[in-house]
Amino acid sequence: MNVNTEEVVACLCIALNGKPISSYGDHIKAITLLSPTIFPIVYAAILGKLLRRLGLYKAERGATIGDLERLIGCQSIFSTLERQFGLRRIDVLGCSILLAWLLSPVGGQASLRLLTTERRMNTFNDTLLYYPIEKYAEQTTLLKSDKSASPFFAPLFVTALQTSRHRIANPMDLFGNVRIPEIASLPGYDPKSEGRWYPVVNNTADTVGNYTSVFGIPIAGLPSSGNVSFNIISHYWTINCTRQDQDQHSSSWSTLGPENTTLTDIKPQSPSFDLTIDEQNSTDTNISFVYQTIIEPNSTFFNQPNVTSIRCIALPVVVESRVYCLEKSCSVTAMRDVSDRGPDTLWLGSSKTPLDVFRAIAVHMPGVDISARQEAAYGSELVERWLWNPNLDRNATSAGWINLSLLYVPFFSQRLQIAINTFWDSTIGTVPRMDSLTKFDSAAFQWNSTTMHVAEYQGLNYVCHIQLAVLTMIISVVLLLAANLSMLLGIVTRTPDVLGFVSESARDNPYFKRYVPSHFSGLEAARALRDVKVRIGDVRSEEGVGHIALATMNTKPERLSWERWYD
Repeated sequence: MNVNTEEVVACLCIALNGKPISSYGDHIKAITLLSPTIFPIVYAAILGKLLRRLGLYKAERGATIGDLERLIGCQSIFSTLERQFGLRRIDVLGCSILLAWLLSPVGGQASLRLLTTERRMNTFNDTLLYYPIEKYAEQTTLLKSDKSASPFFAPLFVTALQTSRHRIANPMDLFGNVRIPEIASLPGYDPKSEGRWYPVVNNTADTVGNYTSVFGIPIAGLPSSGNVSFNIISHYWTINCTRQDQDQHSSSWSTLGPENTTLTDIKPQSPSFDLTIDEQNSTDTNISFVYQTIIEPNSTFFNQPNVTSIRCIALPVVVESRVYCLEKSCSVTAMRDVSDRGPDTLWLGSSKTPLDVFRAIAVHMPGVDISARQEAAYGSELVERWLWNPNLDRNATSAGWINLSLLYVPFFSQRLQIAINTFWDSTIGTVPRMDSLTKFDSAAFQWNSTTMHVAEYQGLNYVCHIQLAVLTMIISVVLLLAANLSMLLGIVTRTPDVLGFVSESARDNPYFKRYVPSHFSGLEAARALRDVKVRIGDVRSEEGVGHIALATMNTKPERLSWERWYD
């Protein structure tokens, strides 16, 4: 590879810029990987020879020893620095030589980075469909007339609880739907700041995570590959429980499951907890209810169980989420509160209000995970065991009663919120929730649409870094000029190349008994004297003060000694 080759390679790299990868381009890229190895060798050969010939040219016309020493002796970056410090002189000549040698590693690294590859992306906008839970109260089975003991959505809800420990902190649910975080848990959230976007940091190390439901929002039309970003609007219930009141032998157990049984009607198949709406203090935007749970039976279990009552507030929240997907792996990256739309627009086209819906949740959720063969001795049902420990380890699933009065209230509020939203989600869009993200039935369900920005990967393109290519070409041109100047100096300079050769110490040396023609260059003299044995020794050993010189062995120079003085 010569100087012209570097320029040609740089031009070829510029021509490949933006082109798809090919075998031809890979060959050019392979050459650029070889350049850093060959480039410094060629550079040193050209610049080193130029400096020597320039030194001879200056010596023929008269020059200082300092200038000649730097021109002849600066054959590398290290020797250049050594000469500058050794001569205690920094001037234009020394700095120019140092700069010239520094161009060698710069040129080598520039040629190495001439050609790289990058992903070729095709960007476009398309329409994405998502299942807007907040608008479809009519789709939920909670408001249907059928109140069977084991409705069809019960298995989905129970499965979500039993498998949640594997994905409880993941941004996507078991079916590949994107999960919505709790906006109030985001850093810096201010409920008074309307329309502000809050970044979401997914923390998979959290045991429960900050998501509102085990389920995510069903999405249809997501591309099978590429990066996608879009916004969706969704609804969830936020639960805040402020205090716990333990009431031993309580008589306030007013509703027990779907049949609104009384305290004396508790049977082995009855729920172990109850949700009671405080109708007088509840509105569509602020629903007050009491969570009542059996902590353990007493001697008269079927008459008066020990009950803990926990007062809570449920608020309907509407949020807009910014979602980013990388190869169908999606997560919410930012959120903002859009609850100012109000309860009238929360479920468009529905005659039901948020209070109606939550009332249905309170009726159907207790006991949904109890089969007809539930034994009374088993104790608390699955929902409460999940509230106690979402991982559902061996201790949480053993027979007995869970005392939720011992659970830290913020933990209880967060887990009850996830359980209620998971139950609510399981009653809506059961089929599309478990279907593929790319399939949908527009006739059976109503879908919301949103604009998604897609960047599809379409292979690799070559990228030529133009600045490095220009730099490589400039250095190559400088080397070409240096090579031509060196050749010209070799023609016009009559002085033989004798500076810096050991053989030149034999020229006109009285202690060197071999004749060296004066017109020989240093290399020619070295070739003529290559078999002559010499020694640097004491040529005046018989005198009191010795003299050190390069001499042939036939002059019998003595070896140097630390015990003698030399002039």
